Amino acid sequence: MHDPIFRLRTKERDLIAEIAGGQSQNKNMGHKILQLDAQVVKQQENLYNAEFQIQQLERKVARAGGSRSDEETRLLTAKIAGITVGPGRYCPSHRRNHIDPTSLGFYGIT
Repeated sequence: MHDPIFRLRTKERDLIAEIAGGQSQNKNMGHKILQLDAQVVKQQENLYNAEFQIQQLERKVARAGGSRSDEETRLLTAKIAGITVGPGRYCPSHRRNHIDPTSLGFYGIT
């Protein structure tokens, strides 16, 4: 009679230990999941930053190659149209930017 109770209590202790081990393992895995989630977020942030820097560099390269936005093209075209004058016509904005070198006193010319 003593033998079956002893075996059952031993089995109970083993099962309690196994349950405690499983709970501890579950807790550790939960912490590991949190760490991995944080690592994923950090990697996504790094990837976003890298892609953003690539886009900025691509824009700089395109701009250096002469590419302009639609708005810039429209403004530059309007500016050019305002400066462009037909033959024999006076352009006040052109005259304003022109400096007569003889008026500066260079080369002994006054």
